[in-house]
Amino acid sequence: MSRLDIMDRFWVHYLQETQVIETPEEKTKRWIREKVIALFRSTLQEFIRCVKKEHGYKRDIASPILSPFGSYGIGGYVKNADIDIVMIAPHSIKRADFFKFFPANLKQLATIRDVECVKRTAVPIIKCVVDNISIDISFVRLKSNQVDPKINFLDDSLLNDLDEVCLASMDGPRVNQYILNSIKEQHLPIFCLCLQSIKHWAMRRQIYNKPSGYLNGSSWTILLLKTYLVKRNQVAELTVTYLLDQFFQLWMDWPWPVPVCVTDSIPGKDGTTVEYDSLVEFEQACMPIVSPCYPVVNAAPNVTLSTRKVLQREFERAAFILERTDLEPREVLRKLFNPVDYFARFSHFLSITTSSSRQRSHEIWTRKMPYNIPQLITMIESRKEFKLIQAIYNPKQETKTYATEREKTALRHGEWIDGSVSYTEPLNPGTLYLTHYFIGMKLDTDKEIDLSEETRSFMAYLDSKRNANDDDVSFAINHMRRKQIAKMMNYPI
Repeated sequence: MSRLDIMDRFWVHYLQETQVIETPEEKTKRWIREKVIALFRSTLQEFIRCVKKEHGYKRDIASPILSPFGSYGIGGYVKNADIDIVMIAPHSIKRADFFKFFPANLKQLATIRDVECVKRTAVPIIKCVVDNISIDISFVRLKSNQVDPKINFLDDSLLNDLDEVCLASMDGPRVNQYILNSIKEQHLPIFCLCLQSIKHWAMRRQIYNKPSGYLNGSSWTILLLKTYLVKRNQVAELTVTYLLDQFFQLWMDWPWPVPVCVTDSIPGKDGTTVEYDSLVEFEQACMPIVSPCYPVVNAAPNVTLSTRKVLQREFERAAFILERTDLEPREVLRKLFNPVDYFARFSHFLSITTSSSRQRSHEIWTRKMPYNIPQLITMIESRKEFKLIQAIYNPKQETKTYATEREKTALRHGEWIDGSVSYTEPLNPGTLYLTHYFIGMKLDTDKEIDLSEETRSFMAYLDSKRNANDDDVSFAINHMRRKQIAKMMNYPI
């Protein structure tokens, strides 16, 4: 039985007090997010002018629309969270136009900074920052030459003849509209507050990271929606505490890999249905969460057996805390949101070090490496000697200078150097950009474990991911003890 005395206002007050969500005063003092959207929309006329000039269009062309989605689109965002926006454009505007002219238009506005194009990804985006809020803008080119300002994203006819990139870019807005359509209007504030609480909890417990094998905002939202749809009619009055308690209870006991579906059947195109067993993407899924809109995808594609075990442990812990009747309401919330302590949980770690001499290479591999970590976990999690394996997705990044080739080699191998200069070696100073990723391991044996085969396989896997511009990039894997990691992270133990 959940704690009925933890009323909704306790959650609101706690999240505001801990700077997770904005207070009403903060919303009025800073840029209101609606103004951020309006700011972007103010650039559309200049963008259209540039496109017409580029292609020599004589007639007017329809204006694209900018539509927010994701946590902001639903209303369940946390303070300083990213805003996801999609530009829905008529057929007369090409993706090349979007990346050529829209960034330049944004750079003309003094309040927008750090404009960057990220093209080599499943959903290419323009990134920028407004008032310390990160904005990601994706692009969809419709086959129609008109765009309805009140577009119905759930209309499957919009998908006709779209390329794969546009299809992928439509998924977020379509799921966003499906979720909003599924929640009763009077329940939306409760749903959003629960979503904010879950996101904060997942971040504090270090399980909010899709590339590293955990879940992201979309997958957490689908799990909450499933809980809501199953439980909303089982009580006279829906509360935050009740819905969160049911959320943790449901996923603690879920019989994975049974798929999670929030639809009665898996949707195909134009109202048809699809059999789950026919979906190739889900054949090896450890934690299948089926997105609600055609074409369906797995919202948790990188989960491994080990990261699923971590998630289940966290569901159990949260459910236990919310059931405790011996604690005051504030103490229940404090314990629920306590950050995970890796140094209490693990004494053995693997350190994966990425080093590069060029900052550009460093930035690229900082984005790429988290997607590769689950591959290493998959390689070692079948070993019976491990009770628990957990990727720590907040890496340590540092820039180190070296004086000699020996120091450079040591840094590339992930070793610690004290900074003292050997005057017997020729000087060859330089700079390395380093990122250290860690995997915590709990062993079921006191014997030494040989992971050399798995390490070699993973290094070969990383080498296969290189391209011609990665000649300055090196990788290293080391076993480290708790004290070594704590020293590197400046963490007292």
